[in-house]
Amino acid sequence: MENTRKLTVFVVDDDPIYRTYIAKNLRKVQNIQLKAFGSAEQCIRAMKHFPDLVILDYYLDSAADDNKNGWEALMNIKHTAPDVPVIMLSSEINIEHMMDCIKFGAEDYIIKGNYTVKRILTIIDELFVPGYWEMGFNSLPK
Repeated sequence: MENTRKLTVFVVDDDPIYRTYIAKNLRKVQNIQLKAFGSAEQCIRAMKHFPDLVILDYYLDSAADDNKNGWEALMNIKHTAPDVPVIMLSSEINIEHMMDCIKFGAEDYIIKGNYTVKRILTIIDELFVPGYWEMGFNSLPK
């Protein structure tokens, strides 16, 4: 019997166009179930569903007092679910932010651009192919 469990991926970005772009491309992968969120708070509330991976924008709109930015969301996720890998995204090249995110447990810090989706898929393949996909799933496309 073939295992039909899908990899659950959360995408968090306050830019609806970019969020849709990432979601649309990741939905093309057969074994990925994707949930997209426009705020850190939505993602944090959904963490009770234990995603396999979170893709998180660093610069989330935090205009309201209770909204978290991506850094705060990363800290929250790593505190409550330390084993869930988080990939940070940013449109800004900021080495300090990048290093802080990696030190705090992010798998990677990707600068948004033409190769963002390809890099995300490479990271997913690196994280999950050795064990996860061997349990009956097909590998992600190269």
